[in-house]
Amino acid sequence: AGIAWAVGQTDKHGPYVTVRANAGIFYQRFAAPNLLTAIRQNGISQQSYFIINPTFYPSIPATNQLTSTPATPYTLSPHLRIAAENIASLSLERSLGKLGSVTATYYAVRGTHQYNSNNVNAPLADGSRPLGRTGDVYQFASDGVEKAQSFSLNTNLQLTKRLSVFVFYGARRQHNDTFGATSFPSQPYNVSADYGASGLGMQPVGQRLFSDLNVKLPYNFSVDSFLGAFSRSRFNITTGNDLNGDTQYNDRPAFASNPGPTSVLYRTAYGTFDAVPQPGEAIIPYNFALGPRTTFTAMRLNRDFKFGPRPEVSKMAAADVKAGPAPPPPDLRYTLSFSFEAVNALNSTNPGTPVGVLTSPYFGRSISTNSVFGLTSAANRVVFLSSSFHF
Repeated sequence: AGIAWAVGQTDKHGPYVTVRANAGIFYQRFAAPNLLTAIRQNGISQQSYFIINPTFYPSIPATNQLTSTPATPYTLSPHLRIAAENIASLSLERSLGKLGSVTATYYAVRGTHQYNSNNVNAPLADGSRPLGRTGDVYQFASDGVEKAQSFSLNTNLQLTKRLSVFVFYGARRQHNDTFGATSFPSQPYNVSADYGASGLGMQPVGQRLFSDLNVKLPYNFSVDSFLGAFSRSRFNITTGNDLNGDTQYNDRPAFASNPGPTSVLYRTAYGTFDAVPQPGEAIIPYNFALGPRTTFTAMRLNRDFKFGPRPEVSKMAAADVKAGPAPPPPDLRYTLSFSFEAVNALNSTNPGTPVGVLTSPYFGRSISTNSVFGLTSAANRVVFLSSSFHF
């Protein structure tokens, strides 16, 4: 549901201020690949065999000659629900006449029944298992929640016939306790223990700034420059060990506030952590650490060659011309374009998410580059030469 209200005096370019309010409930269908996983890997339909250091290759023996190690079965939670998001927004758009407009928007999101996975037969505190048998049982569920708020400010200006500018600023704050249908909680019997700040993803958390400048030059040349900047993204710190026997290596350390004889301490740039949490020590929040910032620039030079006949003007369009000022003639029918584009033109190094596993020798270091805006790990700066033909 939505409503729009034009406020204030209007001119030929539209109302000076437009207020828009929207609200809705959006449902996300359970992914088919996860459903198929639960069907195939139910412990019966599909069997798996794990052999350590096999000596028979390339002669593969029959399955009845192999020692079977049961694969972990997947099931669907009897309480599985379709994930839903309640989204509301409020925006104000201010007309700047023939120059363009500027818009401010606020979003609020609350997600329920967000998808996750869990080991429903993980060991309890006394070592027993709730299903009364050994072995793990993975289950697709919808036990997660999500809360997010975002604010954005953007403007699109046509300063002159040859110069246009686009600027976008956004800030987003998001907390959730699940990160997709295949993500497992660090504590199988307390999903909310992972409720915390989200990282950098499809909808980046933190602050973002985008700007684009386009200049049309004589002789059908045009120059386009782009700048993108992200604030520091968050990443998770884990112990590298399975502390609770749920077969998931996503356990987080504790703040080393009360170390004991069994403590394993790590002194890092992010604080001192106890990888074997002791009684009274608080587990660090999810996505506790901050990673590097990202800055990206791109430049493009384009040249168009137009040729061929001009499209004929219809009789109706010609009649409209008589009633008003004559419009410019239509473009020539064919366009051949050549472009030169430099991606990450300033060659700035943007490190990827640092390693967050305490036991890794690379902990706290970025061992990859950030792949935003089409960048790859193969190169820090990429130059493209391209051509296209339009008809």
